[in-house]
Amino acid sequence: MERRWKSGRGRTHQVKHRTNGYQKGYMSRIEKPQVVTIPATELNLRAGNVLRRVAVDREHVVIERSGHPIAIMLPIHDYQALMKSAEHESSTTQNA
Repeated sequence: MERRWKSGRGRTHQVKHRTNGYQKGYMSRIEKPQVVTIPATELNLRAGNVLRRVAVDREHVVIERSGHPIAIMLPIHDYQALMKSAEHESSTTQNA
């Protein structure tokens, strides 16, 4: 599934959507987030719009430079859940 990302300059960029499966925790009980890929130049031009989409619409945004993924933006609650899960996995492997 592909969607278009409209830039402020009237250009339209193709946006790749991917969905990632979630393991245990609260994420498995809710709808999977929309994953959108945008070029770094688009983030530079429309940072406020991208932040709104991440914070309000709970989208995960993959930022690409020269067609290669370099970073990801995700809502703070998703990040905290990810860190908590990683911490829990780390502590269980140390105790084993």
